Amino acid sequence: SKILENYGVGEDSDLENKREIQFLGDCYVNLANLAKSQGRVRDILPLQEKAVDQYRNVLDELHPRYLEATRSFGNYYFEQGRYQEAVGGFRELEDKIHEEPERIVQYANLCNDIADVYIGLNNLKEAEIYHAKALKLQHDLYGEIDYRLAYSYNQLARLALGEGNKLKALELVEQA
Repeated sequence: SKILENYGVGEDSDLENKREIQFLGDCYVNLANLAKSQGRVRDILPLQEKAVDQYRNVLDELHPRYLEATRSFGNYYFEQGRYQEAVGGFRELEDKIHEEPERIVQYANLCNDIADVYIGLNNLKEAEIYHAKALKLQHDLYGEIDYRLAYSYNQLARLALGEGNKLKALELVEQA
């Protein structure tokens, strides 16, 4: 916040146009990323919340920085073990972007995020559904053989192994 104040932009500023408010949201995202890189974990969430609030208040919710900020917010909850809050935020994003062809890459990544949260919640069936969804989207985007499919294959293999299906796990790892 002090950095923003140095530039004449404070939380209580009466900002009049969307470009300034977008800038403020972007600043909060950048400050959150800086805090994360410096290991200041307690500062990350409040900065991300401020960024998301700025984007929610004035920008179209499908603005690319809005999605980035909201996804970062969900990832923060995930890292803190707050899985219900993480899945709630991720599912909110899913509802907004799942049918938009121009956001298919973001949607595939989001499906993997949602699946990982379900693993944290020990809901392995939902996790498998979302990793499979991500894999299908990635197949459609990149084809049968592409390094970007490896994560989804490996996660599905982990789930198969957890179910005791070693053969299926081996097949998935080989595809990765």
